[in-house]
Amino acid sequence: MNKLKFALGFTSLFILPVLVLAAGVSGVNNATNIPSAEPIKNFDVQTTINNILKYAFGILIALAAIFILYAAFVYLTANGDTKKIEKAHDLIIYAIVAIVVGAVAKGLVAVVTNILGVTK
Repeated sequence: MNKLKFALGFTSLFILPVLVLAAGVSGVNNATNIPSAEPIKNFDVQTTINNILKYAFGILIALAAIFILYAAFVYLTANGDTKKIEKAHDLIIYAIVAIVVGAVAKGLVAVVTNILGVTK
């Protein structure tokens, strides 16, 4: 139960800022490029989804890099222990699979928007 609470709390640290920043700046005065305090008039769902995916992909890449570094640490401290070496190999494979899945998901969004003819 404590692990679940920790996981939810840790995940919310990453998800809440993404959701808050996903809508972007509420309005920009075109003459001075200064953000204005007026409310959002034209809320664009596609822009919001793209912003969320952009932040999520950045977090995914950062976590994959951390896992690769951790796998390198486990591998270097294995001292010939085959279980630790296998664990390091598995961590590297999982990190690479996560990067590939994230890249495919990001590419899939572009393919679907091109098929549907959604333009910005």
